[in-house]
Amino acid sequence: MKKIALLLLCLSPLICAQNIDPQKRLEFERRFKEAVSFIEKQDYLAARKICDSILKEEPKARGSLLIAGMASLELFESAKAIEYLDTFRKLEPQDPQGLLLLIEAHQEEKKTAKVEALLKELRELRKTNTKLQSTANFIRERFKSEENKMVIIREYFDFKKPPYKVWEISEVNLKTSERIRSIDFSYNVGASEISKKGEAFFLGETVLKEAIPVQINIYREEKNLPDYSVFRKWIVDTIKHPPTPIYSSPIQAK
Repeated sequence: MKKIALLLLCLSPLICAQNIDPQKRLEFERRFKEAVSFIEKQDYLAARKICDSILKEEPKARGSLLIAGMASLELFESAKAIEYLDTFRKLEPQDPQGLLLLIEAHQEEKKTAKVEALLKELRELRKTNTKLQSTANFIRERFKSEENKMVIIREYFDFKKPPYKVWEISEVNLKTSERIRSIDFSYNVGASEISKKGEAFFLGETVLKEAIPVQINIYREEKNLPDYSVFRKWIVDTIKHPPTPIYSSPIQAK
């Protein structure tokens, strides 16, 4: 996967401590790449097992800490992920990857105050980090809506810039990786066909038929930006029981 390839590239100098024996370093790098290959194959337990074996010998193996944290998140073991990622952040406090994964882990644990503190750190880091500056959004949370379906919630850094989204929600079929629901909580800067009130926020869905957008539904309009916990409840309710739209428009086929 492209994401993992980029991650491996970013981690190459961070696989283990700098003062380690060169031969041992090569061995750790070989095992680390094997762990990454298991991540690509979605065998997260195998990936974490290899990382744990490296960490037993070299507790400051930064790449292994990060990959083990990622694997734990994929296994929905957020408390364990936090253990790895906290250690990683102590070693690499300016690396955004550990911070982003920690936000997701603490969100899964429903530790709202901690998530807000980490989000504040993330926004401060973005002011000077070019990688974050080129990123429009990040994964805030993932959870299973049904046995083989996952909801992924992305949060945008600045909803007052295109595409004017606060949160972007995808429901994905885990067996096929197909996106089956596409929901947005978006910002409307002024009066429009939907809203005559000017500035507002909308919860809406792009209805998909065989992965093709066929209709826009707007479910609710809000004057003020809600707290994440309130918004999350709306999302859960919308996914379980799609409400009657307050506005609907078909998408013309091109």
